[in-house]
Amino acid sequence: MPDLFDSLRFPIHEIWADRDSDTLIARFDSDNVMKGGDRKYQNTYVCIFKFDAHGKICEYWEYFDPIVTGLTYRLAEVRYLSEDEADQAKSDPFPEGAPGSA
Repeated sequence: MPDLFDSLRFPIHEIWADRDSDTLIARFDSDNVMKGGDRKYQNTYVCIFKFDAHGKICEYWEYFDPIVTGLTYRLAEVRYLSEDEADQAKSDPFPEGAPGSA
């Protein structure tokens, strides 16, 4: 993954530790420049680290905004509904044939 970036930076905002459960929670951002310097990847993360008796990470969970990731890597696009589409969605949130409709 680092080969996709010209620079990587992860400023940490908060860290919480619980010695009784050998768990650490960190909240940080990514402030990374994609190769070529024309795009940035900026996201916010919350990660949970669980440590074993030797102080090594034995479990890891990572939470971030997948929409930001999809937009940055051009795997997704966001389209806002027109006022008419929004009104229609409010009155019939599951129209026949739409994903998730029965």
